[in-house]
Formats: sequence, C-alpha cells, structure tokens
Amino acid sequence: MEHADVYALFCMENDPQTWQYSSLHQAPYTEPEIEQFVLTAPREIERSGQLRLVIEHHHEVVGAVDLYDYAPSSGVAWVSIIVYPPSLRGRGLALAALGGLIERSQKMGLSELRAQINCDNEASLALFRAAGFDSFDDFSHTEECTAEGSVIVRLDIARHIASHLVLGARGERLAAEYLVDRGFTIIERNWRAPLEDFRFGEIDIVAMRDGALYFVEVKSRSSDCVEGEFSPLASFTARKVERLSVITSHYLSLTGFDGEVFHALICVNIPVGRSVEVRYFPVQF
Repeated sequence: MEHADVYALFCMENDPQTWQYSSLHQAPYTEPEIEQFVLTAPREIERSGQLRLVIEHHHEVVGAVDLYDYAPSSGVAWVSIIVYPPSLRGRGLALAALGGLIERSQKMGLSELRAQINCDNEASLALFRAAGFDSFDDFSHTEECTAEGSVIVRLDIARHIASHLVLGARGERLAAEYLVDRGFTIIERNWRAPLEDFRFGEIDIVAMRDGALYFVEVKSRSSDCVEGEFSPLASFTARKVERLSVITSHYLSLTGFDGEVFHALICVNIPVGRSVEVRYFPVQF
C-alpha cells in the first residue's frame, strides 16, 4: 500500500454495502485513520500476523486482499478479498488477484490459506472454488454451513502449485498438438527474453500459419472453459495485456519479423474421468 491509495481505501471501507459479508469491520473509519494505517502497516506478515495488498486495474485501486490471523507455527493464514466499486465485479479481477496471492504466499513460506464465507454469498463461494479452494473436510468435498451461517474453505499451497505445474505442462503440450493439427508450425515453446530481460515474462507458444505469427497464451484447467467471470479471457487484465504487449514487441525486435501478428488464448480443460476439451479464443488488444 502507498499513500496514494488512501482515498480509494477510505471509500471502500466506509461503504456500508462492503460490511454485508464481513464480521471484521462494521463501522466507518475517518480518513486520518486510514492514512495512519497505510503509513504504519507492516510490510511483512511475520511482524503483525496480517498483510493488506491492493488490487489495481488500469493503474487504479479497485479492491484489496487481506491476509490475517497468520500462524507461524503452522504456516496458515486466512484470506479475505473485495473488489470495489461493485460495478467492477464479474470481470475476473478477484480471481486474478487470488491467483497472484497464492503464488506470493508460496514465496512467503505459507503452507495453507483459509477463508470464511457467508453461506448465502454464492459469488464468493464460486470465486474461491474457481481459485482452487476446497472444503475443510478433505473427505466430503462439500461445504457445510457452521452454526454462524458461514463456510470454511482452504487451499494447500504446495499441493496446489504442484498440481498446477503438472496440469500446465500437459495443457501446453495438448495446445501445441491442437495448433499443429490445424496447420500451425510451432516456432517457440515457453520463450523467454535473454537473461537481462526476464522481467518481461514468458510466451507460452509462438506459432506461424500462412505467413502470420501467433502469440498464444495457454490456460489449463480441471474445470470447464466457461464464459463470464471465470472465463479464461477474464484473466487478460490490463496488467497482463501490458506485459504481453511488451514481450511481443521485444520478440519482434529481436527476430526482425515484420509480418502480421495475432494473439490468442487456448483453454485446455482436463477434467478427471472425462474427455479433454481444447478451445481457441482470438484475443484483440
């Protein structure tokens, strides 16, 4: 958090509609209180047991993710998330933020994330399921309301990351086969810029067909490639588009290619016990 985030957080925290599903805060804060919190909040979860991260979209603060009640002995922390204003919900911002939080939590050394969700908050339950959270009972795989009318879900970070690595590798192989079957030639797989430019990230697949170059992002899932908020296209946030634009330009400058260029996303659905589904989505920046 930065001082520039104060006003956005002030508006978010003081909208009574945001208190509907929270038991942590049910009263307004003053702007000086928010400012003091931003200026003094610890940057490491180990110091206070909590950490707040803001969600940005088009360089504007549009929500926050909180880690709290961190237990160092077990590596468990609880998570809550909000996208604000409500008009920005349903665009995949919360799902993208949770994905980033999971990766960051692994780097921080956390082993498990948990969330407590009101039973009637169907949107939040769907969000956490889409992010990979499951019920607290590993054997039932169903959520059951507590006496307080809430559901507890959790995510084993190491298992989640490992399964996603295996799933992702298989998905990229299937995506490449899908392209070859349709007349594409695979030019690159998992292409990264030279060492000094690693900050630009990675292109999953670079392919060519009919003299045009295609930059392909691959999303591998164990659930359906659905439309709407949890569509893989929803992951194309402004930040991701900016990153892909930079790395595309860098690739073109290194190779000297000056023909037609297209971007695409391939979603590979690899469900347990069912046939694999591969879907191709053209992407326009």
